[in-house]
Amino acid sequence: MLYFDFGIFSVIIAAIAGFLVGVIWYSDFAFGKIWRAWTMKGPEDLATTKKEMQKKAPLALLSNFIFAYVLAIFLSAMVPIFLSQALVIGALVWLGFITTFYFGSVLWEKTPVKVFLLNSAHNFVMIEVMVVILFFLM
Repeated sequence: MLYFDFGIFSVIIAAIAGFLVGVIWYSDFAFGKIWRAWTMKGPEDLATTKKEMQKKAPLALLSNFIFAYVLAIFLSAMVPIFLSQALVIGALVWLGFITTFYFGSVLWEKTPVKVFLLNSAHNFVMIEVMVVILFFLM
């Protein structure tokens, strides 16, 4: 039987941190203006999107919690000794699961490559922040 050694507290902190990475990433201080210019058709989209974001934020936090939990299982199973090893695991999760999965949106949903790259970079940073937190708190 597999035994995973991590506390739920570390998962909660990693999930909140991952959520905050997204808040900062898509804010006007970082890439929010660029992302909106690439994805929205007009000012009416912005008003609708802001309302939707507020409603969907709890679901995004729940999604981050589930992701952090699964990431904690990966890290616990692989037992990295050094932070660099944990970061490589995070990078492999990003490349092997997240990036390849979302590339389908470029192929089949006509998502512009630049939007894919911006979102993919966000996912990379979010995962690595989660990995650092989980590594030190597990």
